[in-house]
Amino acid sequence: MSKILIIGVGGAGANTVKRMKEVGIPNADYITFGGYGHELSDIPHYNLIKMNGYDSIINGASAKAWQELAENVKDEIGEIIESHLNQE
Repeated sequence: MSKILIIGVGGAGANTVKRMKEVGIPNADYITFGGYGHELSDIPHYNLIKMNGYDSIINGASAKAWQELAENVKDEIGEIIESHLNQE
């Protein structure tokens, strides 16, 4: 049976993933990537700020700043995704 991994990125992505989990999709797992605020959810959240070793970034950081945060840890992101896909 195929496995589906649904990934949300940023606030809107996390909200979408949360809603999709509430609706329920068979054989699906859920994760989110972004900044603050989603750690309290039962969906695994990976904070790009902390993954880069920072405590915070400036409010209103540009999309380019978030892109750089993700690019800095792209190998870790790949490993996270792979580990979720390999879970039974």
